[in-house]
Amino acid sequence: MLASAGIGVAAKGNTSVPKPKIYGVAYSRSIGNIWTGLELGIDYENVPICWDDASIYSNAYRAINPNARVPALQDGDFVMWESLAINWYLVRKHGGPLAPAGLREEAHGLQWTLWAALHLERPGVQWAFHTYVSAPHERDPAVAAKAWDEMRPVLGVLEVQLAQGPYLLGDRFTVADLNVGCTVFRPRRRWDLAPWPHLKAWDEAVFDRPAARRAWDIRVAAAS
Repeated sequence: MLASAGIGVAAKGNTSVPKPKIYGVAYSRSIGNIWTGLELGIDYENVPICWDDASIYSNAYRAINPNARVPALQDGDFVMWESLAINWYLVRKHGGPLAPAGLREEAHGLQWTLWAALHLERPGVQWAFHTYVSAPHERDPAVAAKAWDEMRPVLGVLEVQLAQGPYLLGDRFTVADLNVGCTVFRPRRRWDLAPWPHLKAWDEAVFDRPAARRAWDIRVAAAS
């Protein structure tokens, strides 16, 4: 049986309804789904399995995520995986200002979500691992420098977009900002964003949100 520990916020509505379960330790990509749960004010249960736990390779967990990876979501009889897709589902289900308003916002929200996964996260992760995540003897400064060179034009794309408004879809924080933020949740703390002032202002606004700060505290506590 998979061990679990609830770290949600106060329940809303009918407490007899099973809580959605977010699988994965809070210092993995699962923290993005925890952040989303906090933003939406939903009650959830975190099942803190790790990539080196035997349970992640069990038949019970593979029935939830056949990739034997985290995160995954179980919401009643509905199961899915991939962190940014989970965020999209949760926001669309619960609605509110984070949800896209109309077809065009939905299309642009998906655009930025896929863009972040394809273009932003990979060099960001490479830079992080070869700058401070990996043990010193495993870091390659040349790989880190190459990753940062790849990052600069990508960050420039964000700068151009954010010059048009404080958030990616306009005047309010939405799932587009959330998903882009999730891909850089950890490494952005070490980036010098001074060359991109609009991006810097966005970064400060997004990560100073109460839910983002609470999610970071949860991540730090889980990693300690």
